[in-house]
Amino acid sequence: MLASVIVRDNEPRSMSRTGLILVAALGASVALLPAARAEVVLFEYALNRDGLVGTALPPGSTLDLGTGLGALTLSFSTPGLHYAGLFVDHELDEALNTFFNELGTTGPGSPPAGSSWEIDEPGFNGGNIYDHFLLGQLDNSVGRLAPDDVSLALGWDFILTPGESAAVSFLVTEDRADLGAGAFYLVQLDPDSGRALYFTSSLRVSGGSGVPANSLSTTSPMNSRSEAARPSRP
Repeated sequence: MLASVIVRDNEPRSMSRTGLILVAALGASVALLPAARAEVVLFEYALNRDGLVGTALPPGSTLDLGTGLGALTLSFSTPGLHYAGLFVDHELDEALNTFFNELGTTGPGSPPAGSSWEIDEPGFNGGNIYDHFLLGQLDNSVGRLAPDDVSLALGWDFILTPGESAAVSFLVTEDRADLGAGAFYLVQLDPDSGRALYFTSSLRVSGGSGVPANSLSTTSPMNSRSEAARPSRP
């Protein structure tokens, strides 16, 4: 999964399978890179399902592992407390203007009951969003207000009673019109190129009356298990 290490502005990062930039130097010869182009690249992502953290996508997912655009849905049917979350770390037009010139914010409106969110530097340089994501305790804040490397996470705490089932859906898009009227969403923006991503989520409970839980700190099923290694953080 990991192929090499790249150092960007004194910030070493292990590159993901979604794309590698290889520069070969021998004496005075250096391999020329292709001309820079505008693009969206998914550097890393993770799902948290009741504390089991990994990268396996559920059936029916349309999330593109190259661009990180698309949708996925996590399904639950067991009575009790549940958590569902998705963390994404995109790079917007990195070849044009680096990956650390980006900003994060929220759209208008308030997050629905039972949901949580966070925007922060992904953890290579002091951000704590991924640690919070592992614990299922997103802090509903923007961690960096100045331009930086940006990552996003959304999560849901909820309770199912016998006979109920839940579908937690996540959508990442470049088209704000895809979000639907009144949706709460996160925004990742490259202010130099003007490219923006929109990240939203919804919870649908059927078979009864679902009970979203704003805080399950003492009874949550989270136990921070992990089934897949994340790109290393030197």
